[in-house]
Amino acid sequence: SSGINAEYGDKVESLEADCNKNLALIFIVEENWVKGLDYSQKALDFNEEDEKSLYRFHTCCMNLGMVDEANVAIEKLILINSSSALYRKAKQTLQVLVKKQSVREQKLYQNMFKG
Repeated sequence: SSGINAEYGDKVESLEADCNKNLALIFIVEENWVKGLDYSQKALDFNEEDEKSLYRFHTCCMNLGMVDEANVAIEKLILINSSSALYRKAKQTLQVLVKKQSVREQKLYQNMFKG
């Protein structure tokens, strides 16, 4: 019995990782960022350097406003595949988002302390 488990264990784990990665994509297409994040994280639990899972995780984080987590993911992707134009573009998009968020926060604080 344990021989069968050992023989199929890696295959089952790989299938489970692929299923989680694909479920993440389905939820991203549906713009369900929370579930996409959950399934991409589950896929990353099997392989934290899987590019598709990392990029899906990054995409969900971006759409949920989780800029620190999105930045960590995109930095890791660039380390894994530095020649990817997609990852460099995603990094630029993230930097623009961070800048806009900072400007919004500054305006909010200025308005709070007026008067």
